[in-house]
Amino acid sequence: MQSILSRFLMMLTLLVSSGGLVFSQEEQPKDAYQAAWDDVSEVLRRREYGSAIAKLDALAEERDLRDYGKQIEADKKAIGGLQVLERIVLEQAAKLEIGSTIEISGIEYTVAGYQKSSRGDSLILKSKSLGRETQKLIVDLPSSNWVKLAEADLKSLDNSAFVLGIFLAFDRIADRKAARKLLNEAASHGADVTPWLARLDAVEAVKNAAVSMKKGKAYSGPQILDHSASYT
Repeated sequence: MQSILSRFLMMLTLLVSSGGLVFSQEEQPKDAYQAAWDDVSEVLRRREYGSAIAKLDALAEERDLRDYGKQIEADKKAIGGLQVLERIVLEQAAKLEIGSTIEISGIEYTVAGYQKSSRGDSLILKSKSLGRETQKLIVDLPSSNWVKLAEADLKSLDNSAFVLGIFLAFDRIADRKAARKLLNEAASHGADVTPWLARLDAVEAVKNAAVSMKKGKAYSGPQILDHSASYT
């Protein structure tokens, strides 16, 4: 009997050491909402906030995501803040005085007008160096211009650091260092930033992995930080 038990324990040890009883990261079940969130995040990147909320509404109806109802509602509220941000940016852009100067991607322009169209609101600009007139959709302006335009009416944002942090973290023209600082500030004002910091960590981990692969270096996997205790 003891001999049989010894053989069993030996086989068990071999299986464990060889990885036979250990699931790889790819084999482990993924967070159902995280998989769905990746799709929502792509819509945020394109600044299509209404579509992002519509996607979250659809996710809330899915049976597999019933346990995530509270998080979905929190995400909808947060993205609603991004909709307010967009409204502020459009309003402030429309208020720019003719002849005033605006810098976009390092190039200085003189504001020549504001135009509404089916494609979206846009600024009519004249290059200060070349004197050429151009037109730029507000929705396509760099994130730094959005933040600067919004500064004139931050009081309209509920916890502006939280909204701007989310915007800069997941925008197509992201500034994740500034985003992290703003989210930490928002946390000091009572905002629950834990899910957003975790998502920011995940995005940065993917970026670091891509950089490591490009350089031909081994990548040890995402290093997700624990934000449950401190935001500083």
